[in-house]
Amino acid sequence: MEWKPKQTGHTRQFSGRGVRTLCVCVLRWIEVYRGGRRTPRCSATPPLDLKSSAGEVGSTRGVNPPRKPFCHTAPMRLHLITVGEPKLAYARAGWDEYEKRLRRYHKLTVTRVAGKTQALESEAIRRAAGKTPLILLDPRGQQFTSEGLAAYLDGQGVGGTGELAFAIGGPEGHTDELRAGAYALWSLGTLTLPHDLAMVVLAEALYRAATISAGEPYHRG
Repeated sequence: MEWKPKQTGHTRQFSGRGVRTLCVCVLRWIEVYRGGRRTPRCSATPPLDLKSSAGEVGSTRGVNPPRKPFCHTAPMRLHLITVGEPKLAYARAGWDEYEKRLRRYHKLTVTRVAGKTQALESEAIRRAAGKTPLILLDPRGQQFTSEGLAAYLDGQGVGGTGELAFAIGGPEGHTDELRAGAYALWSLGTLTLPHDLAMVVLAEALYRAATISAGEPYHRG
């Protein structure tokens, strides 16, 4: 099909393919410049069950679930709970930077707790989390790829979990009682990380996941 507009002195012809190409270019232009940000990327649906039916943490490592067609559309409320705060200069700077970045994507609350014993630390974490689903950073937990973490958070949000708490314990970790009542356990890896560094890794990992869900180019994986 051709459309021949009236022109003075000559006739310009547009094929059906040319019109379609023009429409695609216009739509892409609108997508890029609408709101100054790229359209969020679709990600995976169902929340991952990080515990087996027996209540024990699964052994699968590096989970990266298949991504299914729905898009992360709304920010979540994330509550970061740590025993103490970063002490070294590099860790304070890193935490402050990634906390600031993460606030652009989610509603963020940060709570620092203290306790003279492991039991008191865990009890302080439990009270700080309240009724919010609590994810403990623990070496017994599930490991994620960055894409897998983004998909998990998207799935939680779409599944109706609008708020999650993440907790880093003290030098002795969490009590068995706190682990048993946790929503999930998440391991940052098999290496032992200094307390300060673990806090920075947590904040950066959540920020990276947010940029993946938003379709932004920070992650190069």
